[in-house]
Amino acid sequence: MSHESHSDPSRWELRHSDRIVYDKATGEVVHVHQVLWRPDREAPSTSVIDTDARRVAAKVAQRDEHTLEVLPVELEALERNTTYVVDLRTKKLINKAS
Repeated sequence: MSHESHSDPSRWELRHSDRIVYDKATGEVVHVHQVLWRPDREAPSTSVIDTDARRVAAKVAQRDEHTLEVLPVELEALERNTTYVVDLRTKKLINKAS
């Protein structure tokens, strides 16, 4: 039985914003952060997402927040079983093996 108000499945797909938190001295990735929200809700601001990502990463990785930086990423675009680092010159995520 289909209910008309639920006929559009995309209406229920969660929205997301992904971040990598890294050591700004070495480029080492210390945390992957994803924020999810319902499509009928307003997206959190970039500054709120970045602040939360840095705060959580500092706690989990037991590092000072001021030693960490945040980089927006698309997690779906990353390869599985690959180690990434942030190139400190370009501020881009790269394959550590490269």
